[in-house]
Amino acid sequence: MIDELGTPASVLGAATAVEIVRAWIVGEDVSFVTRDIWEDPAAVGIFVADLLRHMADPAHEGGDAAVERERRAIDGLRAELNI
Repeated sequence: MIDELGTPASVLGAATAVEIVRAWIVGEDVSFVTRDIWEDPAAVGIFVADLLRHMADPAHEGGDAAVERERRAIDGLRAELNI
């Protein structure tokens, strides 16, 4: 059985909504399905930054704890990209 997330209410009924990524963790592997929608690779970077911020602070609490989670997420990203 796959544990899927629901569609956000803000997206339901939106005529211009396009799903661009889905991801699953299976054991220690990550599987993705993506849609290529941006001509400029910089747009992918902006999307990844938005996703990182959202995942680091999923409850949108803000504050020092959220800033620290975002820093740790950025550290992980840098390590994974070797930058």
